Parts: sequence; structure tokens; C-alpha cells
Amino acid sequence: MPIPTLKHLKRFFELENGFKKLLSIVLIGQPELSLKLSERNQAVREVVQRCEVVQLPPLDNQLNEFLTFKFGRTGKPINEVLTDCAIEAIRNRLSQVKSGRREAVSLL
Repeated sequence: MPIPTLKHLKRFFELENGFKKLLSIVLIGQPELSLKLSERNQAVREVVQRCEVVQLPPLDNQLNEFLTFKFGRTGKPINEVLTDCAIEAIRNRLSQVKSGRREAVSLL
């Protein structure tokens, strides 16, 4: 996300009706976004000071539940499509680091 866009988001965040904020903003991104939203980055310091940055842990331990949920949304039970060995193979594949980062489970 370009820095000018982040600065415009700050303006939207500051919109108020009396003392009540009119808008909440949630940004979801890859690790590069957290680098851009660092307080050390002077270009976006004002934006970052108004944000709460939260990093979600990887889905390693919840991969089975995640896949069960995804397959449930399609109406197909996971055990009709994937064996436990297949799920373990997916977990191993996603645990490999490529280009300095781990593969994303949500891209399945």
C-alpha cells in the first residue's frame, strides 16, 4: 500500500460526529505491511500512532480445523477429500520458508 494512501486513511479515521468516531479501519496484509507500519518509518509515524498493530500467529496447530471449516463451507466433508497424511503433507509444505517467508495457508 503506498504511503500517500496510508496518510489518506488517517484522515478518514479522524472523522467524528461529536466525540464519536465515524469509521473504523482494519488493514490486513503480509509481513511487509508491518514493516511499512513501523514507528521507525517517519513517513507514516502519525498514522501508526493512531493504530493498533496486531500480528496473528501462523495456523500450524489449527490447520486441521481451518481445512475442516473451509471444506464445510463447500458442503463436502474433509475426510472424503483429504487423508490425515495429506493434511500433514500440506502442513509440512507450508512450514517451508520460501523467499524469506512461510507459505500462506489462506492461499489454499
